[in-house]
Amino acid sequence: MRGQRGFSLLEVLISIALTLGVVIAVTGATAAALHATALGDRRMALNDDALDAIADVRSLTAYDTKLLPRLDGRSSSMTIHHAGAPDETLAVHVAKVVKAPAPGPRATPPPTSDTYAVTATATQDGVTMTQVQDLFAEAPVPGSTIDQ
Repeated sequence: MRGQRGFSLLEVLISIALTLGVVIAVTGATAAALHATALGDRRMALNDDALDAIADVRSLTAYDTKLLPRLDGRSSSMTIHHAGAPDETLAVHVAKVVKAPAPGPRATPPPTSDTYAVTATATQDGVTMTQVQDLFAEAPVPGSTIDQ
């Protein structure tokens, strides 16, 4: 039987085991990549929801300098229901920003008007995204439809 050509049973089993190991490794890497992509998509959606909430607050307050102080310390929270997915919680908080003077001999002068910040936090299934932006009395652009 020494003159026969081909592979022995042991060689075939080793090659099958090696091939199976490579397939399992590639499958695991693919699953990890899909999980990371899904998590990134969820974070992006939550970030968009937080930015939308900030845009809503800004659109309601941007041109009224008397409204911002009345919003100081106010918070709001809501639950957003998604079909086939866990519910999302969106919380919005407005607070006056106290700016600390810069260290050193050239301290920055205090701002001419109060500055307020809005914080929006979106949470879904253990993933949280938070956005913070300043609110200030914005003047409409000269010649815009809001200015007329």
